[in-house]
Amino acid sequence: MQVQHETAPAGSGAPQLISVQQFEAVTTTVLADNPGMERRMARRIVAEALAFVAACARPHHHALRPSKLVDKGWHALIVHTTIYAQLCARLGEFVHHVPDTENHGTGRRPGAGDMDRTQRAITGVHPGSAPVADRSRQLLAVPRRMRRQSGEVINLRTARPTGRSAPRRRTMQTAAWDAYARSRPDRREANAKGETTWFNWTQYPDHGPGSEVLDLPTEGNGRVLDLGCGKGGNAAHLAGSGHRVTGVDLSGVQLSAARRRWCDRPGLELLQKSAAQYLHESDEEFDAIYSVFGALWFTDPAVLLPAARRRLRPGGILAFSQRPPVDGCYGPQAAHIDRGPDHDPYVLRRWDHSPGTWQTMLTHAGFPHTTATVLPAPPGPHQTGTLLVTAR
Repeated sequence: MQVQHETAPAGSGAPQLISVQQFEAVTTTVLADNPGMERRMARRIVAEALAFVAACARPHHHALRPSKLVDKGWHALIVHTTIYAQLCARLGEFVHHVPDTENHGTGRRPGAGDMDRTQRAITGVHPGSAPVADRSRQLLAVPRRMRRQSGEVINLRTARPTGRSAPRRRTMQTAAWDAYARSRPDRREANAKGETTWFNWTQYPDHGPGSEVLDLPTEGNGRVLDLGCGKGGNAAHLAGSGHRVTGVDLSGVQLSAARRRWCDRPGLELLQKSAAQYLHESDEEFDAIYSVFGALWFTDPAVLLPAARRRLRPGGILAFSQRPPVDGCYGPQAAHIDRGPDHDPYVLRRWDHSPGTWQTMLTHAGFPHTTATVLPAPPGPHQTGTLLVTAR
């Protein structure tokens, strides 16, 4: 397999003190916290937050304060604790975030003088001033100022993100997956071998590896989590092999179909939740967590990969499959789900990355052993393979 590495998007105007993949992960967190914000604006916020942290790491006689929007970028950086720790280590100073509530009880709010002083400090960060040692990982320095194509300095203080609330967004996602479920046929009664249950990683019938990828105990009794279980075919197969399986999915239509078909399957539990919600709320540990064209494709990996890592038992495996990315189209991409000729399609986000980038992100999330392979399509007219990723 030839490993691809992604490069910074052309013309993004977002140089970094962190790697390209890390920058995009933090940008995605800003977008998730601000529905309706354009990605271009989120990137500017993250870039100015990086410049702000770099400025704070230099000696000052006065405290610096970010604008409200730059503070959003700073918060997003801090949420990614590993990225933030690495950033501060490179700057030679850990920059603490101290909430500025009425200026620590003095009754004085930050004024124009504070913001002007902060802006001068940020624009004084020279591209060569930060200790950027590892050029092999595409680490870039923060520039003196970010500019629009016209050369105008961006003033983030005047921008106001707008958009739907998070609950409304979740409702839209559920409706989209319900529409998808109604458009898809049920799994066949039997595969080409005559088996009534089977495990399939690819988009093609009777093709590719099976459940052996998960390296579960042959005698059963494994604890397994399916993120985005759909109509439950893969989960039911594992339950039939003696494992205890929990399948989670946002779509009630998918889960209703799964319950109708597999209601008599012992060891199978089906829950209507998002993958991120379940991983956050659950205190269970699993021998294997997997996703087949499911939640790991349609959820921010900066959120889901560390969450999955926390729920795995020692030696457990995370595995997922999806279509490989279109060359040059990396990061969050639009996915359209049709809902009839009289309506616009639902639009969801999916995360497309090259095999090499998935491995890098998994390593950052705490998985030391990773594989990422594009399985070729079966003989015939189809050319698109299947990206299969595993991590321990």
